[in-house]
Amino acid sequence: MKYFKEYNFYDPLLTEALINLQVAKNQFDNASTPDMVDIAIYELSAAELHLKAVLKKVRNDSVNKFDIE
Repeated sequence: MKYFKEYNFYDPLLTEALINLQVAKNQFDNASTPDMVDIAIYELSAAELHLKAVLKKVRNDSVNKFDIE
């Protein structure tokens, strides 16, 4: 993954989710047949949902880290 060095976050799950999203976008941009476009759309949607879930987890973890009881 040498092409994605600009993603260097503290949480490796966030880095991985952003890399997966970029890969899915590249697959969509390079899809050459209708079937490949359908697959790319599915992969892109999955990557976006995964990123959304990871962002929610990272936000919750950071809030809980500073939560004083």
